[in-house]
Amino acid sequence: MEEIKFMNTNAVSREATTPKVATFSLWLVQVLLAVAFGMAGIMKSTMPIAQLSQKLAWTGALPLVLVRFIGCCELAGALGLIVPAIVRIKPILTPLAAAGLVLVMTLATAFHISRGE
Repeated sequence: MEEIKFMNTNAVSREATTPKVATFSLWLVQVLLAVAFGMAGIMKSTMPIAQLSQKLAWTGALPLVLVRFIGCCELAGALGLIVPAIVRIKPILTPLAAAGLVLVMTLATAFHISRGE
C-alpha cells in the first residue's frame, strides 16, 4: 500500500511540473518573437527610407506609406504578444496578435516569392 502512495505522489509531482515547463517555454517564445518583431517594426517605421533601402532592398519596391504601415503592424503585434498577458487585461488579444503576425508573415512570404527572392 505504501508503494502505491509513493507512485501517486511521484506522478502528481511530474504532472505539476509539466505545466510550469510549458508555461515557461511559451513565455520564452513569446518574448523572443516580440523582440524580433518589435525591432523590425521600429526599424521599418522610424528609419529614413534611404538607410532602410540599403538594409532591405525590397523597401524600394513599395510605397513609403506601405513600408511604414508594415512596421507599425509588426510593432503592434509585438506589443500584443506580451502586454495583454502581462497585465491580464483582455488576454484574448494575445492569440489575436499572433494571428495578425502570421498574416503579416504569410503576405511577406507571398511578396518575396513573387519577386523571386
